[in-house]
Amino acid sequence: MVQDREGGMASMLGLALLLLVILLGMGLWQLVRGGLQDSNEALMEIRLRLCAQSVLEKAAVRIEAAPGVPGTGVAPLELPEEVGGKPPLIYEETCNSEGEEPIEVQVFLVRLTTESSEGLAPGQLPPRQAVLEAWAALPKDKWGWQRRKVWRGLLVRPAAGEGEVVNYVWKGWLPAQL
Repeated sequence: MVQDREGGMASMLGLALLLLVILLGMGLWQLVRGGLQDSNEALMEIRLRLCAQSVLEKAAVRIEAAPGVPGTGVAPLELPEEVGGKPPLIYEETCNSEGEEPIEVQVFLVRLTTESSEGLAPGQLPPRQAVLEAWAALPKDKWGWQRRKVWRGLLVRPAAGEGEVVNYVWKGWLPAQL
C-alpha cells in the first residue's frame, strides 16, 4: 500500500515538472518570435528609408542636370516656378528587389523659396531653395494598413547673372519635420 502512494507522488511530481518545462519552452518560443518580428520591422523600415533616399537623390540629379549640362546622359527635370496649396509631384519610381514587395516612391516639391533680390545687380536672378520630399510606401496589407516613410532633401540654386545658366546644387538631407 505504501508503494502505491509513492508511485502516485512520483507521477504528480513528474507531471508538474513536465508542465514547468512546457511553460518555459512556450515562454522561450514567444521571446524568439517577438525578436524575429522586431527584426523584420526594422528591416522593413530600413528598406523604406533607403528607397526614399535613393529616389530622392535620383530626382535631385535630374534637377541638377536641367538645363545647361549637355552630354550627361541624364534626362533633365524642371522644377515648377511656384508651389501652390498641394505640392506638385515631380518624380515617381518603384523600387523592386528580388523576393520583396515593391515600394512605390513619389517625390514632391514641398517648398520653393526665393531670397530677396536686395544687393543684387540689375538683371541678376536671386538665389532659390527647393525642398523635396520623398514618400516611400508599401502596398496595403490585409487590414488596410500602409507602411510609409518620408524623407526630405534640399537643393539650392545660387544667384545668377543675366543670361547665365545656373543649376540647382544638392545640399543634403533635412529633418522630416520643418
